Amino acid sequence: MDNQVLKGRTSEQVDALILSWSNDSPWPIAVTDGDLTLLWCNKVAQEEIDEAKSFLVLDGRLTLGSEEDDSELRAFLEGCGREDRLFARKVPGKEEILARCRIISKDENGYIAGISFFRPNARPALKHPSFRRLFGLTKSEERVLLMLLDGASADNIAAILGTSLATVRKHVSNIYSKLEVGSREGLFARLRLYY
Repeated sequence: MDNQVLKGRTSEQVDALILSWSNDSPWPIAVTDGDLTLLWCNKVAQEEIDEAKSFLVLDGRLTLGSEEDDSELRAFLEGCGREDRLFARKVPGKEEILARCRIISKDENGYIAGISFFRPNARPALKHPSFRRLFGLTKSEERVLLMLLDGASADNIAAILGTSLATVRKHVSNIYSKLEVGSREGLFARLRLYY
């Protein structure tokens, strides 16, 4: 890392800042070796593990609950390389588990893998970006957009806002135009990374 980036900080200080940032991430993050030994995880991952919502830890190792699934995860990790790959598994009695994995270090002693895991129906509570600023929406259009993303129909939105259905439909039309989409499905596809 070059000195301009460090700006007077030691690389140990920068490492500590990165670790602190990772620990406070709303996404569950874990670091394992090739035997799935849990080397580190952030607070959210620890909560997921403690509540047995996704991975478990037995004898210090991450497990999905069966040797067959664990073997498949190990084989998957070995094939990851330094590119992010997505591992998906339906574990009996639990929701699906998705894990974004990559090898972060590899040498003659084996590898270290980073895993960010989540359940599709358990998104972290992230504040949405300012859609007004991002897409040039009016305050009313942004309010309608957020209700659409929460699954409200145009009729429901009109009732909640105390406005006419025609007004809501005009806002929806403006939103579609500004986001360059032609349908609700297109809208969801366009914004899936933001909510």
